[in-house]
Amino acid sequence: MSIKEENKRFPTYLKKKEPAWRRNCIASIKSFLEISSGCERMKDISEYTPIAQKYFSEDRDPAADIVKWKKTSGLASQTMKVYLSCIKEFLKSGGVILDEDDQKDLKKSFRGGIEVPEDAPDKNKIRSFLEHCDVRMRAITLMLSSTGMRMGELMSLTPESFDYQKRMIIIAADDSKNKEGRIVFFTREAELALIDWEKARSKYIKDHNENLATIKIDRTTKDDGRIFPYEPTSINRVWVQILKKAGMFKKDKTGIKNKIQAFHPHALRQYFSTQMRRNQCPDSYVEALLGHSQYLKTYIRYSKDEKLEMYDKYAGVLVIGLVDDVSATVNALAEKSTQLERENRELKERLSQVEKSSDVETMKSQMDEMKRQMEILSQLMTFKNKK
Repeated sequence: MSIKEENKRFPTYLKKKEPAWRRNCIASIKSFLEISSGCERMKDISEYTPIAQKYFSEDRDPAADIVKWKKTSGLASQTMKVYLSCIKEFLKSGGVILDEDDQKDLKKSFRGGIEVPEDAPDKNKIRSFLEHCDVRMRAITLMLSSTGMRMGELMSLTPESFDYQKRMIIIAADDSKNKEGRIVFFTREAELALIDWEKARSKYIKDHNENLATIKIDRTTKDDGRIFPYEPTSINRVWVQILKKAGMFKKDKTGIKNKIQAFHPHALRQYFSTQMRRNQCPDSYVEALLGHSQYLKTYIRYSKDEKLEMYDKYAGVLVIGLVDDVSATVNALAEKSTQLERENRELKERLSQVEKSSDVETMKSQMDEMKRQMEILSQLMTFKNKK
């Protein structure tokens, strides 16, 4: 049987896999063929059949293609390990078996960047990252950090997934990793970022596609109705570029020149989990929001209002806040406070004059105005002290 005929079974062989492993295989094959063959992202794996056939019919260097995929994909280290196994199996299905030298070269290429443990990022690190984000990446970052969602779950959302009144997102079972749907919530901060993105979304996509020739890390974006019409691999590549701009790459633990990311998008799930638990949020509730199936059966017993009430009780610690925004607010309050203190002195002088006045109506009107100004001053001073 020729390689081309053998590969006509693709993606038939995937149907024999366990569901979780099949999803990994499909995602990895799509990612590999897009990067190695330069094809556009497509929804159905069967659409990649002619591309796979063409790949196997050409004189390719699969080891070099894997290295290129590794450098370009921007995947988290553990995900890359799993995907690499899937890609090797895919190549084998087309009659391509890596020889011993190729295996050694790949081992060297992947050394040092795979087994590096990753801590949850702190707020300062996320703020530094956000300073280099555009409106799209700011919305993605704040949605991930305030909901605990996986990147793939966020990328699957449509306008129908949202209930803005309750700041609620419905994740469909088909879009979740464990194939169990759930409800999550987001902060006011994330809501504002999302609104900014939705206002700019259409123009952003149009401008992006028109200027695609100057963009090396992204691809043509098709507006398919999703809030974020992108694939996780595309966002991962942009994520890497932002980290480089922010100076947030560091040498790996071996000390060699290979570098690893300061944090991956998936680390925002760790941030969500860590912050909520530090605020004494029950573990079962955190695990349910993260989508861990063993806790979802208890979680569904609560009403939507009860879930939101519990989220709001603990989620204040998730707010990132930009340093510049905080400083600007404090400075504005200080300036306003100074102005009101000056006006307070003037009001006292006016009060003294009114007390000497014989015009009762004028006196009453001036005293009412004075009371109103004093109330405003009191409210602003209270807000400033809280800050």
